[in-house]
Amino acid sequence: MKKKHSPQDKLDKAKNDSGGADSARSGGRTVLLIEDEPGQVYGLVHAFEQQGWNVNHVGDGNLGLATIKTIKPDLVILDLGIPMRSGFLILEQMREEEIDCCRVIVLTGMDGQRHHDYAMALGADAFIRKPFTVDEVIKVAKSLLFESINPSTKVERRI
Repeated sequence: MKKKHSPQDKLDKAKNDSGGADSARSGGRTVLLIEDEPGQVYGLVHAFEQQGWNVNHVGDGNLGLATIKTIKPDLVILDLGIPMRSGFLILEQMREEEIDCCRVIVLTGMDGQRHHDYAMALGADAFIRKPFTVDEVIKVAKSLLFESINPSTKVERRI
């Protein structure tokens, strides 16, 4: 019989795979990808790893929020339509708990200005509609992290 893993087991594995937040940062920036679409996950994980990033991935919102709190990544790439807890609810919880360890790029297939406006009001740093190119996401990620070092640089947000 195959052992069923709890969300905590998955969180512990993600933390161990990354070497923990401190060791992950020593080798480069840490990104947490909260996305449930396998094709999107594969492309983004591969591209960020090629850039020297330490990548963690979770496929549901509850585990995503717990992982943010545990590993404190430099960057979160967040799908709004994630199962278990939507990206909006993750942003709301981060705001409520004053979690400010990371920059947030929202990825979504949702149309409408109101989704963009609400995500940005909740604290997202960038908003990219699907479909997107991996190069576009990496460019925005680098701009956001450069901005976090040099606050005078602003990032153009795609709407």
